[in-house]
Amino acid sequence: MKISSNQSLRLLQTKNDLQRSKREVNNFKQSLQKAEQVMQSEKERETKLREVSKKFSALFVGLMLKEMRKTIPKSGYLNGGLKEDIFRERLDQKYAQEISRSQQLDMAEVLYKQLNQKIE
Repeated sequence: MKISSNQSLRLLQTKNDLQRSKREVNNFKQSLQKAEQVMQSEKERETKLREVSKKFSALFVGLMLKEMRKTIPKSGYLNGGLKEDIFRERLDQKYAQEISRSQQLDMAEVLYKQLNQKIE
């Protein structure tokens, strides 16, 4: 079977079209991978920002509780001392975590929104 010049030209064009299509598919795959990486980094950034907002909210509430506790007069019922101070401090930390976790103050969400606007 003899291949004419027209057939060989069409064969070369088809081969070139196939190679071009493969390059386009590879370029699209690379673009898709880059977009996925950007989306993943956005999700990681969002998660970290939410975590930091919650921690800051807990810290702020903890400081507020500590200052509030200073205004309460000490009673003579308990001996006081270092052990009681440590207990009250840890109790205040736990209260602060629970208060910031609850949606009553909603301070973590407000902080997140503010920080997210600054970053974007």
